[in-house]
Amino acid sequence: MLFDLVISFLLFWRPTRYVLGFPGAIMFNTSNKLIFNIGVFPFAMITSLTLFLPPHLPAAILAEAIGKPMPIMRNDGTWRGDDGKSEHDNGEDKHSKQGALSKNTKRLWYKRFVLIFISGFFIFHALYPLRHFVLYQSNPSWTEEGHIGAWHMKLRDKAGYIYIRTEEMNGTVLEFNPRDDMFIHPRQLKKVVTRAHPLILYAERLKQFFDEANRPLKSMSFISCYSLNSNPTKELYIPGVNLLQYLGRYELIGVTGVNKWIYPQETAPACSMRMDRAVKERRERESLAAYRQLYRDAHIQKFVEMDEYGHRHSVVMHESFDRNNEPVLMPAYAWPGPS
Repeated sequence: MLFDLVISFLLFWRPTRYVLGFPGAIMFNTSNKLIFNIGVFPFAMITSLTLFLPPHLPAAILAEAIGKPMPIMRNDGTWRGDDGKSEHDNGEDKHSKQGALSKNTKRLWYKRFVLIFISGFFIFHALYPLRHFVLYQSNPSWTEEGHIGAWHMKLRDKAGYIYIRTEEMNGTVLEFNPRDDMFIHPRQLKKVVTRAHPLILYAERLKQFFDEANRPLKSMSFISCYSLNSNPTKELYIPGVNLLQYLGRYELIGVTGVNKWIYPQETAPACSMRMDRAVKERRERESLAAYRQLYRDAHIQKFVEMDEYGHRHSVVMHESFDRNNEPVLMPAYAWPGPS
């Protein structure tokens, strides 16, 4: 907190910029990368320190490298060497009055464009983090709607379970727990089980596998129970709602799922995460068997391949057939279009 309060002043004030500001910012963002592993953000912040360097520094370094004096730009846009004379000064007026007026008009429009662009940039970044107060309902830490870019990072911890209940046209009812998916990446799983948007994308992918397996779905719904920041457990998703009508239609901005298939935190019914051990083990076995059968019917397989450095990588492939009925392997997330 102390660092965040003082770093701006240390960077803007020239006497402390290079002595305290730069070393402090580099050490702070490096420790963030090593401790929290928060993606590209620390690298972006370290790179942004170049904004505090003098604007003529690259030209000065280049001039020093080639052994020539650094050119200096005058206010009227012409260049002067180190002797103080204009490089284009030959004693003649090269610009007519009309040309000077045209140049001033262009400069005026340029300044207006810069002003409009910078003003729009700051207005957008001032309002975008507050969009969840207008576009979405309920707590963004609960629904995840409007959470991204809203200065809510590291403010929520959600724990619970999610089951995807599917009913096929032939009446077969199955429950899928994403934690039993043998092909999902751990980083994907972490977001799928706690956030609405990744979960609906995952459900859309699951439906894709059902279609490929020639097992058309009649309905798909969620069964859930979560606790936000150790508060009492509640249902996050409305059970019984057929999600097939929302697949592919749920977006990050403007379109809400609250009171459609997501419960608002204030009115969500209570639930219990306690589950009999025998029931939990039975549901886990059934979920794992359902995944295996679905992937088998959809011709989804995992292969292990070696890269050029000798490292082993697992790839999930979809087996299809070409016009000559020859097997063709494609990435499981890239589906062939109609031929």
